[in-house]
Amino acid sequence: MFAAYIVAAIVGGGLILFAAFAGLGSHADVSHGDIGHEAGPQHLEAQDSDHGSDGDQGAGAVWLPFFSIRFWTYTIATFGLVGSILTLTRVCPEPLTLVISVCSGVFMGVLAAFIVRILGLAARTSEAAETDFMGAMAKVTVAIRDGLPGKVRTTVRGDIIDLVALSDSGGTIEQGQEVMIVGIEGDKARVALQSEYLGE
Repeated sequence: MFAAYIVAAIVGGGLILFAAFAGLGSHADVSHGDIGHEAGPQHLEAQDSDHGSDGDQGAGAVWLPFFSIRFWTYTIATFGLVGSILTLTRVCPEPLTLVISVCSGVFMGVLAAFIVRILGLAARTSEAAETDFMGAMAKVTVAIRDGLPGKVRTTVRGDIIDLVALSDSGGTIEQGQEVMIVGIEGDKARVALQSEYLGE
């Protein structure tokens, strides 16, 4: 069994390293808007090198890690590593070593697949959140004057959110006026009077 442990550790570890370096080389960081209460959108970098292999399913579907390549990669690597260590140190006899190695591998595989799935869902949720602000109507709570930022309040997905805002035209927008959010720049929203934006 020792030879099997070594082979599994080498193959699994090699696949993990390959995925890590391939991900760094082939994926550009994608910024997603993460809009918080009483704050402007902050850009978060989200990166997932799993190429959709973690069994991305609908919200109502049952998630199974066994359809994930990442699950099998980490399971094999952990199985081989734990088995090799236990065999070399002779902590326990072989039948028990095999059981511990298999259980450890499955646990690590499920954990890795679950973490990647959660991060992927969070990234997609953040991306959708930014697009929700585009075209939303807001009310100016702090006047925007001569290119200086003010503040607007809008409602997105049932939440009342305050954003630091700049006038899209660079002009003055008084407190209490209704505006439309026409863009997001860093941690600020660009807003315009609806009549100006639609050319009315």
